[in-house]
Amino acid sequence: MYSSKTSFFEVRFSWKGNWYINLHRPHTCASLIQYAIEQGWDFAQEKQTMKIEQGDFLIDELGLDERG
Repeated sequence: MYSSKTSFFEVRFSWKGNWYINLHRPHTCASLIQYAIEQGWDFAQEKQTMKIEQGDFLIDELGLDERG
């Protein structure tokens, strides 16, 4: 999750999906934040929220997989 003022973006991964990614890598965080912005999340506006409940599809889409 990335937060600015009262705005935030939250993405949830399954346990299996989370096993294959490293959320502490700057590239991983940057890719997720960029994706949210491209989907319309405006972090500069107060009280802007975006949640993705099942984010496993982002592992392949954004190349977040640590196995490769």
